[in-house]
Amino acid sequence: MKFYDFVQQNRLLLSFSSGLLSTLVFSTTYFWVSSIVVGVCALLFTKSFTTFVGVTLGLLVGACHFLNFVEVAPNSHCSRQPFEFIAEVTDFPVSLIGKSGDALSLLTFRLLKADAGDDCHSLNTASGIAVESGDQNFILPGDLVTGKARREHPDYRWTKGSLPRNVRNWSEGIDAQLKIESIDQVQRGEGALLFSLRASLSAFISTTAASERAVRHLHALVLGRQDSLQEADWQTLRSLGMTHAFVVSGLHLSLVAFWIHLLTSGITRLLSVSAAFPIRMFAAVGVCSVSYVYVVLTGASLPAERALLMISIALFGRITLWSNNPLSIVVATGTILLATNSFSALTPGFWL
Repeated sequence: MKFYDFVQQNRLLLSFSSGLLSTLVFSTTYFWVSSIVVGVCALLFTKSFTTFVGVTLGLLVGACHFLNFVEVAPNSHCSRQPFEFIAEVTDFPVSLIGKSGDALSLLTFRLLKADAGDDCHSLNTASGIAVESGDQNFILPGDLVTGKARREHPDYRWTKGSLPRNVRNWSEGIDAQLKIESIDQVQRGEGALLFSLRASLSAFISTTAASERAVRHLHALVLGRQDSLQEADWQTLRSLGMTHAFVVSGLHLSLVAFWIHLLTSGITRLLSVSAAFPIRMFAAVGVCSVSYVYVVLTGASLPAERALLMISIALFGRITLWSNNPLSIVVATGTILLATNSFSALTPGFWL
């Protein structure tokens, strides 16, 4: 496909993404002025009505993200005041070493109840750092945790080989950073089914694998737990050129979708069922549903979400006889990701 034809075919999506991405570089002080200036320029200097509509819609969606960003921004009062919370753990704890040499745990959870005070904004998701203890080593996804925490200001510091914590939080949809002062109660497996299933699979691998090294590798391959791999494992994988195989992304999801699609199509052939539209729709829904479950079980990383969207768009485009090309699917996927979370564009996982 020629570049000009590609741009014309995806003009609305490209202009929408451009307008939305431009809002990421606006200063918070002059955000509304900058948005209005870009909108006026699009009206005056673009000859295509489709381009103007795309840019305007992108600016509007960017404004919604900006309002949400301002809404969850902490103030000094909220940062000083500790509060009680009840939360559902959504990922495995990550062990860290503090500046003073203390063993720390990084927890990611969805807040079900947070008594942060009337002056503080409500929170949905958060990451919290706690001093590691014996009880915290057994916290698993799906557990309900009750404790006390204090809201911290976002960490803007750059670290070697990693983006600032605040950028990573925004890209992952995390509203705030917390300092956990105490964990008073842990209710085992009382949360969402898929999170509990992820913890159960991790325990099954730990008890049945032949060696500790096999446990670490299976955790990374099956559940996307890169925290299980040690530095020696990464060095070995780099020397073999196999690091991409241990990062759950489009490769793993494509294999899962391929085998599920092969299974469903094989059943229809075995039963001599014609490939009518309802059958094709059933197969596509089955593939997307199983792929979605797999993405959640592996931690729902941005590359895995991107691959799931690409597969879903390609499948439903095929069964509805909508002609599309791979580049158009990539543009549509990027547009959906930006519309749901524009901050994902700040991470390498969005572009690579």
